[in-house]
Amino acid sequence: MTQTHIILCGAFLYIYSLPSLQLNVTSEAKKHAKGSSTMDAVLNLLKTLEVDQTVFIQFAIFLIAYFPIKYLIFQPYFEAYRERIRRTEGNQQDSHNFLAEANQLKEQFEENSRS
Repeated sequence: MTQTHIILCGAFLYIYSLPSLQLNVTSEAKKHAKGSSTMDAVLNLLKTLEVDQTVFIQFAIFLIAYFPIKYLIFQPYFEAYRERIRRTEGNQQDSHNFLAEANQLKEQFEENSRS
């Protein structure tokens, strides 16, 4: 399973476990749920959440919007972010090297000036 599937399953299980959804079940639904299987419970939950055939259209719209946004906005942003981190860490390393070299030259200068 991909991360998306795991996230969707986790969200579904979280929504299914919400007490507010369990409290709004009618007595008829309770009678039906006692003798029903897990699949019936899932279908009842989907009906309670008003999930219908438009979920496929919504998912298609999500995919159509997701990929352009991913490649046009998120990917360039994260590339620039990684480059910025790389340059910052590189400059910090260079500054530490320059400080160490400066301290070494200072010690050599003090040593030479004493003699």
